[in-house]
Amino acid sequence: MLTQQQVQAPHSSYLIAGLKKSKSNSFRNRHNIGFRILGTVCLSYYKPGFLKLYSKHTNTIYLKPQTYMNRSEVSLDCSSIFFRIPNSNILLIYDDINLDFGSVDVRFNGGSAGHNRLKNIESAFFRIRVEIKDTLNKYPIKNFALSNFSILEEKQLPMIYKYTKCVIDAFSKNLIL
Repeated sequence: MLTQQQVQAPHSSYLIAGLKKSKSNSFRNRHNIGFRILGTVCLSYYKPGFLKLYSKHTNTIYLKPQTYMNRSEVSLDCSSIFFRIPNSNILLIYDDINLDFGSVDVRFNGGSAGHNRLKNIESAFFRIRVEIKDTLNKYPIKNFALSNFSILEEKQLPMIYKYTKCVIDAFSKNLIL
């Protein structure tokens, strides 16, 4: 077993993970917004296919776990231990059914906010929760989370990507306290 000293980051290292529903039939569904955001942010800076990327200011690892969302802690734990990144330097991006579309919530700590698939992940990390709420209450929650964004919502996603990219940049430069 590794000691606490062995898992501490030797310098400013960050782990940013975008979560999705594993084996989803549609990359475009609401439940995969964290994965989509991270992919968009990475493509704005880097060429695809990299696991570990460096910025001017920090060593930042962008992680797209291939596990089921309710097993994301396995991928996160292994990555954070391997790269020696403390929980305070981890940022998760995922969907939240409780926020209205267009809302993005950034916080440190906190619970799963009713997100059953995140209950196994420790709370001591930063998180970006991205809205997917059904404001018309047309669908059961599970069906809505697994549905695709509407055409109108798809047109609004670039604004969310841009805002989230600013948050990710600030986080990886240690500007979010």
